[in-house]
Amino acid sequence: MEKESSKSHLIYPENVVEASSLDRGAIVKKLAPIYAALPKPSYSIPMAWRCATSMSNDLVDHVPRYSSADHGTIFKCLLAVVQRMLEDGASNFTGPHFDLSTELDDMVMSALQGEYEQLVRLNIEISLQEDYWRLYYDADADAFRLSLAPPQRRSALVLLDHKAEFLATPPEVQEILRGDTSSVSRTIPLVFATGMREVVFLRDAVPDKWQRLADNIGFTIDEAIGFQGFVQTLIGTGRLWFRSEDVLETYKEFAEEHTVKPVNDETIHRLLEFYSATPQEIQAWGIAIPFVQFGEWFAFWPFVHHVLPPSLTFLSLLMRKKSDDWNNTVGSTLAKVANTIRDSLPKKSGLLFVTTKVKAGIGDIDLGIYDSGSRVLMLCEIKTVFDRFRTNYQQSNFTGQRVNFAKAAAQLSASVDAVATGEWKLSQIFGQKLDGLPVRILPVVLTWYDQHNPWLGTDNDDIQSCNFRVFEHLFTQANGDLVMVQEAITQLSRI
Repeated sequence: MEKESSKSHLIYPENVVEASSLDRGAIVKKLAPIYAALPKPSYSIPMAWRCATSMSNDLVDHVPRYSSADHGTIFKCLLAVVQRMLEDGASNFTGPHFDLSTELDDMVMSALQGEYEQLVRLNIEISLQEDYWRLYYDADADAFRLSLAPPQRRSALVLLDHKAEFLATPPEVQEILRGDTSSVSRTIPLVFATGMREVVFLRDAVPDKWQRLADNIGFTIDEAIGFQGFVQTLIGTGRLWFRSEDVLETYKEFAEEHTVKPVNDETIHRLLEFYSATPQEIQAWGIAIPFVQFGEWFAFWPFVHHVLPPSLTFLSLLMRKKSDDWNNTVGSTLAKVANTIRDSLPKKSGLLFVTTKVKAGIGDIDLGIYDSGSRVLMLCEIKTVFDRFRTNYQQSNFTGQRVNFAKAAAQLSASVDAVATGEWKLSQIFGQKLDGLPVRILPVVLTWYDQHNPWLGTDNDDIQSCNFRVFEHLFTQANGDLVMVQEAITQLSRI
């Protein structure tokens, strides 16, 4: 963050939020006559799809990377417009009167832009209220300026994550990534080559539970990967509206062209059912998915993977559509992921590892690593969730509820204090004779996918955070030197 001038003053959120809220109310009033004048849903809904697609295409041209929040917001606005059009009942919409259009409808576009303006203001309000953003008035320049709070900045850990991901891929995938991946002819091989790493990670971490879950899904991971490749193919067709028989026919053409292992019609229908939902369901879930279902029609959203990568889209749907199966199988045993992380780390003489250790009255240690030579202990709290939403106005659901960073900090602090005072002895943790206390204890929160450290610039900034992939990469590069790993995370977080 830039250094604040001596005449730069922080503007308190409540002074801005009230004005922004009034602006949103004015936008709602402005939208009322627009919605009242819109043509029937059979025209307005497919036109809204074309207008929203145009908005996202423009976004790709101007912000090719790191635009997931914007694409997710456009999709959310599209669903809001559709919901307004269907307020008199879904029976009014029997299907689209057209798919392609030679020009966009100004009134429909105005409705989308009005919904977008509302979310922009809501995003500002929540960003200021939650201290994601800070607003300053600079008296020297007579200007207002927004600044990111330290935890919200994209740090060097993000860049390292990209590099670690690239280095972990096979040579043939690296070759694809070095080329132009914007064309469908190259993205489909990339989808097949990368597969669904996050899903495979879970499968390998809890194989028995995963198999029980997979038996209830109705298709295999490989079949899901094939369908994701098919979704990429649809971008090249220019079509947005399909019936199930259209999907079936188009998928078979795709499978033949790309030598994908054939699947029966029933499996294709199950895949389509899994990757689709009604507008009401999707709005309630708050996520982006490939198909929105309107009776026998399916509207394709080409920018779904600009919001989340295919594997996380799959998992988001799996947790929603098969919530009971998920909770009773994989979801109930995610603590065992600690074993997979432990097994991925290089072993070094003198390093001791322990996972899922519990002590009554204190708490638990997800992953503990002790260097018996230097007598340094690293305690890791592991969080196996990811941010499905990618927007500030939905972020508190991730940081406060899904991950609950405050609870993670409290758990780490309790464990650190117990070990430092000898209440929780090293010999009890690692199951072997270890005399004395550690000379240093390093607390770390490991997240599955996202890079987020809410403690930067706070009293708890001794707690470091990174995702699994970065941790494994740094641990390997540091040859198991725990202090070096901790220092690397600390320094990279501040860049």
